[in-house]
Amino acid sequence: MELNCTECGLCCVAHTSSEGYCALTEGEVTQYDPSLVHLPTKKEVREASLAGEYMPAGFLRTKPAAPWGRVCCMLEGTVLVSVRCRIYSMRPTACRRAAEPGDEGCRRLRRAAGLVDD
Repeated sequence: MELNCTECGLCCVAHTSSEGYCALTEGEVTQYDPSLVHLPTKKEVREASLAGEYMPAGFLRTKPAAPWGRVCCMLEGTVLVSVRCRIYSMRPTACRRAAEPGDEGCRRLRRAAGLVDD
């Protein structure tokens, strides 16, 4: 079965209620409209540091998307129907590494959503 990203979008669903979803490097933060970037607050940075966790320079913001909760602000369309990434050709490194059509990351997200691939 060949998987088509434009019919899925599960990798763009934020599995958190946070304002930020996709991690950005310092260089990537300035590539996008500032209104679409969530910069970590001092409190978030401090909490991550105390927990020994990595805190990215910023995140792409999320937006509401029923019934999924929140999705990346760059995703257009409806998850599992028809979607498009507004910045696909210049998407962040974290997006490029998260999942490619049919790879283990993609299949894990699809299984978690109750989809069974042949």
